[in-house]
Amino acid sequence: MSKFPIFCGIIGKKLYLTILLALVLILYNIFTRLIPEGNSIPLMNNLGGPVIEMLSVFIPCIFKLKDKSKTSSKKCTKSNFKDYFILFLITILFIGINYFIEYLDINAISINNMWISLCLQMICYFILSIIILKTKYYTHNIISMIFFCIFTVIIELFFGKLIKIKLTSFIYFLPNLVDNILCCYMKYLIDKKYHSYWKILFFIGLFYFIANTIEFIVNIIKDPYNSFLKVIRNGEIKYIILNFFLDSILHDFLRMLVSLIILEYFSLNHVLISHL
Repeated sequence: MSKFPIFCGIIGKKLYLTILLALVLILYNIFTRLIPEGNSIPLMNNLGGPVIEMLSVFIPCIFKLKDKSKTSSKKCTKSNFKDYFILFLITILFIGINYFIEYLDINAISINNMWISLCLQMICYFILSIIILKTKYYTHNIISMIFFCIFTVIIELFFGKLIKIKLTSFIYFLPNLVDNILCCYMKYLIDKKYHSYWKILFFIGLFYFIANTIEFIVNIIKDPYNSFLKVIRNGEIKYIILNFFLDSILHDFLRMLVSLIILEYFSLNHVLISHL
C-alpha cells in the first residue's frame, strides 16, 4: 500500500459528497450544451425544480431516514417562523437582484466567469462564517486562502482578463454575494438552530415556486407566444422534456440537496470546492 503513487489516507465517505456535487454540475453543463438551442422553456423549467424540492420532504418518511434535527418534532413555533422568514427574505433578495441586474443591461464583462470570482467568494465565506457562525480559523487556513488569492490574481493577469474588467463588472457579483449569505445562513440553521436540511430544502423550493409561478403567470399574460408557445411549435419535444428534467433534477434538486448535506457535515468552503 505504501508503494501506491497516490495515497489519500483515511477519508470519510461523506467527504466524497464534494466530488458528487462537482459531478452533478459537470454533467449538467455537458448535457445542456449537447441540446440544440431553442429547445428550452425557462418558465416551465423553473417550476419543476421547486416542486421536486417541496416533495422531497417526504423522502425521510418513505425511506425511514433518521432525523437528527432537534426541531423536527416542532411544527410551528415563533422561533421556527422567524428562522424561515429570514430565509424567505434572503431568497427573495437573491431573486430580486438577478432581475434588477437583468433590467440594468450592463455592458461589461461579468467577473463570475473568472477565477477571481471564486477568490471573492472565498473571502465572503471567510468573513460571513466569522460573523454568523463564529468560526475560528487557524493560521494555516488563512495562509492557504492568501496563497489562493495571490495565485488567482496571477492567473488572471497572465491571461489578460483583469485588463478587461470594469467597475461595473463587479455588479454581476452581487447575486453571488447574496447566495453566499444564503449558504451561510442555511449552515447556521443546520449547525446552530438544528433544522433538518430536508425542511430547509422544502422551504427553499416553496419560496422559489411562489416567485417562479408569479413570473410564469405574468409572462403568459404579457406575451404567451414568445414566452411559451413559440418554443413548443419550433422546438423538438424530446429535447424540451430532456431540458426540463436536467434543470429540475440536476441543476435545482440534486445540486441543492447535495449542497445542504455538505453543509451539515463540512464547512462552507467544501461547497465552493465543487465549483472549482
